[in-house]
Amino acid sequence: MRKLLLTLTLALPALPAVAQSARGAAPTTPRTAMKNVLIDRFTVPVAAAAEFVPRLKLAGQQLRTQPGLVRYAVYESAAAADGQRVFVTVAVWASEQAIQQAKAAMQAAHQQAGGTPAELYARLHITLERGSYSEIEWP
Repeated sequence: MRKLLLTLTLALPALPAVAQSARGAAPTTPRTAMKNVLIDRFTVPVAAAAEFVPRLKLAGQQLRTQPGLVRYAVYESAAAADGQRVFVTVAVWASEQAIQQAKAAMQAAHQQAGGTPAELYARLHITLERGSYSEIEWP
């Protein structure tokens, strides 16, 4: 049976990178984590896009009201030969705490609306791949 919901959580910790001069001198100041980034990739059957896109827009409007959201963007592919479209969302957050607060607020909004994203994805045969990243400062 086709897997209807795929959730991948990829945590890329901020690594203390070592910068060296051409002669191999001692390390300089390590790079530090700046922001938390959630990247979602939705694979959507073309026939389901008409229902999915308005819901994605509504979710984006709700996210933009959340404290700690630094940046939010949505990207869309052209329809593929296999009848699928891909939508990618990128949400940059000031902290992990802001992400957790936004998740709680979004879950409450979904409960009030009477359905969960997982139910929508299952009904429309949408798959979700989620990655969680840390933005790091590069010298």
